[in-house]
Amino acid sequence: MGRLRLYGLVFWVICATTLLFAQDNGKQYILDSSHNLSVSGPGPVKASTETQVCIFCHTPHSASPAAGLWNHVGSAVTYQVYSSTTMNAPTGVPTQASKLCLSCHDGTIGLGQTVGNGNINVADTSGTLLDPDTSFSSTASPNLGGASGSELLNDHPFSFAPIQDGLLVAGVTNSPPNPSVPEVQLRNGAIECISCHEPHRQDLDAITRKFLVGSNVGGRLCLACHQQSLANNYWNLASHNTSAKTTPTVPASSWAGYGTVAGDSCMACHATHSATVNQRLLRAQEENTCFLCHGSSNTIASYNIQAEFNKVGSVAGVIKYAHPTVAVTPSVHDPAELPPPINGYPRATAPAMPETSPGQPRHAECVDCHNPHAANATGAAAIPPAVPSNMNSVTGVSGTATDGRTPVTPAAYEYQICFVCHGDSANKPQNTSYSDYGRTVFRQTYATVSDPFNERLDFASTASRHNVTQARAAISVPSLRNYILNLDGSTGRFLGSGTYIYCADCHNNDQARGSKGPGPNGPHGSIWSHLLERRYDVEGPPSVPGANDGQTVNSGTVAPGIATTNYALCDKCHDVAALLTDATFKHSVHVIGAGASCSTCHAGHGIQQQVATNGNTNNRLLDPDTKIVGPVPSGTYAGWLVMNTNTRTCYLQCHGTTHTGSTY
Repeated sequence: MGRLRLYGLVFWVICATTLLFAQDNGKQYILDSSHNLSVSGPGPVKASTETQVCIFCHTPHSASPAAGLWNHVGSAVTYQVYSSTTMNAPTGVPTQASKLCLSCHDGTIGLGQTVGNGNINVADTSGTLLDPDTSFSSTASPNLGGASGSELLNDHPFSFAPIQDGLLVAGVTNSPPNPSVPEVQLRNGAIECISCHEPHRQDLDAITRKFLVGSNVGGRLCLACHQQSLANNYWNLASHNTSAKTTPTVPASSWAGYGTVAGDSCMACHATHSATVNQRLLRAQEENTCFLCHGSSNTIASYNIQAEFNKVGSVAGVIKYAHPTVAVTPSVHDPAELPPPINGYPRATAPAMPETSPGQPRHAECVDCHNPHAANATGAAAIPPAVPSNMNSVTGVSGTATDGRTPVTPAAYEYQICFVCHGDSANKPQNTSYSDYGRTVFRQTYATVSDPFNERLDFASTASRHNVTQARAAISVPSLRNYILNLDGSTGRFLGSGTYIYCADCHNNDQARGSKGPGPNGPHGSIWSHLLERRYDVEGPPSVPGANDGQTVNSGTVAPGIATTNYALCDKCHDVAALLTDATFKHSVHVIGAGASCSTCHAGHGIQQQVATNGNTNNRLLDPDTKIVGPVPSGTYAGWLVMNTNTRTCYLQCHGTTHTGSTY
């Protein structure tokens, strides 16, 4: 009898401790929570007749396990646990208190199934008795195990010891991991359910009421472990951390419920349980996570980026010109593709980008160019080639004349990010027949270089190039404007000696706000071929290079600030109207008279390697399109295709006319 009294006393002490837990020592906390499964419980599921509150989890007799005097029947499921390419710590099977939580929350054991009290009838709000062998349906939010009860692949990992890899806060293995968030505690050195959840009190986060150990507004609990201020304190300045824009309430699963983007913070994009995408626990597949705010369904962000990817192209028969972010889903982006050391910690995965195999699938996901933990849409305007604020803290590649593969985190220059795909990748799709973005020209120099579509090598040219990776030389360019011309006709950045231009100065949305247009910045989509910000017409090839039966360009009018004229892109920096009257070369005869395109003679990026045969110079970006321009067909100079800017002579055939030493 004494032993019985002792067990009873221990049980009621445990219950009293449970009921009196928390700062205010109020038993009302557990009574007012949905974990009160007794008949008096306030939640949607509760017992039909049972009046005891603690009995569903604790018992003074026959407890299993004995620790905590546990009373709920345990689960025998072998769990599939979370894993990802960016997680260094090994995750094992759930242990300790977490396994006790799963006895209700994996969906395989009835809520009323107890060790010492048998099955207690539990009903839902309609009064329907729940199946004693299953606690929740596979679609109910408290069920973490999915249809099989074993699927924890899309839940935040637990029962594991975190490993510092430079992406976690300093001292993350301490308890508490972050002194500013003392509620988050490791349990025996491991993350467990109760590190983030307090099962006896539902309202410590009064907004979500998800039994959290404290408020998670602004991602407060997440940031106890996860450090997003890797460089220059970007997270504190990031738009996703500071935006006061109101988040919608539908669909509820896509929003944390804190009311603003800054309030939802981490939880706007990530779900700690039952995430749509397992790795990184994303709320939606790839770009659809971004489109929760930046898409057509919600008008949270300032611009609808989703619409940019679906613009109708300007050329008949072409649907759109856009990065394949939406067109290829799902694609293959992985944050581990470019894993350089972070804060001195080595990465376990070797870099997989730029791709080394022509057979690898290409991709262009939002996070290839934007780091959602650092991007700032309203940051100060950057001066080329520095990364703009919406590309803060993105990994790029070195992008020097000799190195296009070494990862750089964060990228310092915009071109370092572009070169991840448009530099040394072995699977670039460009070839003579590739036309997804408009006709692909084939330059004279392409036959002599090993990687003709490697833009890193184009811009590294010592012969001639646009000033993307090298500053503009002091060479005289009579047509060059002093200041860049915006879409509305106003002037922008200075174009003098020593300046740079961005890749996005040419490849951009056709209404980019950086050029005083009404749309978003960046090469998401454009109505113009090759993802150009403004129109730039290219000739169609004749039946034989040099013949006169090709598709020439109707030059139309040349009006400053009008993005729909044939060479509006060139006119952005070069005064095309003045160029056509310039006495240094007969541009008017060729462009207006013969319908030749700027592209017929000039390369847009740079000259990788000079073609020195027969006096070619390749200055002034001269690198003719050999599908349009052909060699001299016969005579003394048969086979010559020469443009010599020193002697101002041409030896070639173009538009049916043969030039053998013609001067200009």
